[in-house]
Amino acid sequence: MNQSTQILEPLVKQWAVLLTTYRRDGTPVGTAVNIVVEGDLAYFRTWATAWKLRRIRNNPEVEFAPS
Repeated sequence: MNQSTQILEPLVKQWAVLLTTYRRDGTPVGTAVNIVVEGDLAYFRTWATAWKLRRIRNNPEVEFAPS
């Protein structure tokens, strides 16, 4: 089991997490998103016009936590 898999292990049975993205000025913005964990990758989906996606494009550093 690699480090990524160990980090994601608590989220395997979660259906949603709190995704924190950051505005250009550094202000954190938390958003609940549905999540799927497969191996050492976690996936979520959103609309192409969603603000969270715009923030991720500007700053790909994000945090997530069980919600």
